[in-house]
Amino acid sequence: MDKNQTLKIFCVTYNLHGLSPTEKEVSDLFDNYKNYDLYVIGTQECLRSILKSIFIADKKPWEDLLQNYFKKYNLIQLKSVTLGPIHLIIFIKKELIKDKTNIRFIGCNSIKTGFYGYIPNKGANYIWFQLFNIKFLFINCHLCAFKNKHSIRIQHFNTITNNINIKNYNQMFNTLNIYKGWDAINKFNVCVFLGDFNSRSEISLEDSKNLPFDKGIKSEILPFDQWNNSIEKGEIKMGNFKENKIEFEPSYKVENISGYKYKIDNEDHIPSYTDRIFYNINLNNYKCENYSSLSEMSFSDHKPVILSITLNI
Repeated sequence: MDKNQTLKIFCVTYNLHGLSPTEKEVSDLFDNYKNYDLYVIGTQECLRSILKSIFIADKKPWEDLLQNYFKKYNLIQLKSVTLGPIHLIIFIKKELIKDKTNIRFIGCNSIKTGFYGYIPNKGANYIWFQLFNIKFLFINCHLCAFKNKHSIRIQHFNTITNNINIKNYNQMFNTLNIYKGWDAINKFNVCVFLGDFNSRSEISLEDSKNLPFDKGIKSEILPFDQWNNSIEKGEIKMGNFKENKIEFEPSYKVENISGYKYKIDNEDHIPSYTDRIFYNINLNNYKCENYSSLSEMSFSDHKPVILSITLNI
């Protein structure tokens, strides 16, 4: 890689609501976001419902769709990992790894959090690798649902972050020590933690139905976000992870149309910021920008949430 070259990364988390996207929907998702070097795509409830995915986890149709799309732009699949309904896949520009020595130590793993760690209905999967001299870790999660299960969400998050296990850690970091959990996370130059965190809004059902939807409800909903409020109270320890300022409307629970129309029919369907992207970057020169949801997508009861990262090498 030439001196002063940039590495552009596009991250997206998308709960697909158990549905199977078409070529058009894949194009709608990525056509406005071309010319990136890495695409990190985390999905939840991919292709099938959570229950069906426990028994049939295969994501080949989804991976084939993505491969057919990205090959037009000279990108290839670097790695993928599946845990029940949770799927993480990374695409990379061919030219970056034309020299095989540029990419090393590629690996993946998963952590179950459903029913005391026995069922893969919830949890996280993650991929790590070294590109040039930069060590990357990408984590995709789907935490416990429902408004009244926030304490369990926190437990799931702690289970994930305390049990990150990099199988080839010794070789990757050239050490005799083996680090896990937060110790391992903090050793990476770039770590992105995305997914459906299922954080809900503590606003009442009655008040939520009277929100000024025509003007936007971001400022009305954000003060009631469970995740942010628990971070402020010290109930959730995010370490060095950061989140860009949220400037978009709640990504859940939306009607399957373009724009933000919400289906508010019970306490668990109050508009919420369920879909999030956090990052921990230990490099001097980088930018994390374009943190937003894609309002025009009309495929699921969630909107995809994206974040672009530029690293100056």
